[in-house]
Amino acid sequence: MELSTGTDTLGTTPNKNIFAFKGNENISKKGAEYTYTPEQIIEIEKCIKSPAYFAETYFKIVSLDYGLQNIQLYDFQREIVESYDENRKMLLATSRQVGKTTIVSILALHYVIFNERKSCFVLGNKEATAIELLDRIKLAFEYLPLWLKVGV
Repeated sequence: MELSTGTDTLGTTPNKNIFAFKGNENISKKGAEYTYTPEQIIEIEKCIKSPAYFAETYFKIVSLDYGLQNIQLYDFQREIVESYDENRKMLLATSRQVGKTTIVSILALHYVIFNERKSCFVLGNKEATAIELLDRIKLAFEYLPLWLKVGV
């Protein structure tokens, strides 16, 4: 992703429909070009430096109580997400249902957006588990601002 400054506050091209992926205006096709405001460049730099900042500012989840909303990380989740870059191999002694899948979703999306020419694979102990994880990542990706996404 090449960053250049411009005056467009939305960071979008004048005719989004040409660049919509399969008719979805929330996702750009590969090759779509954008101009970035200085504020957007600063935001991208913050997101690159801090996966927790990226998550709490832009990562969307579906809550049973509130619907689509930004995620609020617990302190232990923030610590895991922030320490991942320095500790690629981690052993977590946790109970069930504490948000490990959410942590993996955040890290996978952050990794593929901010690392050029990298791939990420989604595996699970069952097909349904892998599909659920991929669906979470796809939902969060779809609702990122256009200027923060790479084309598909």
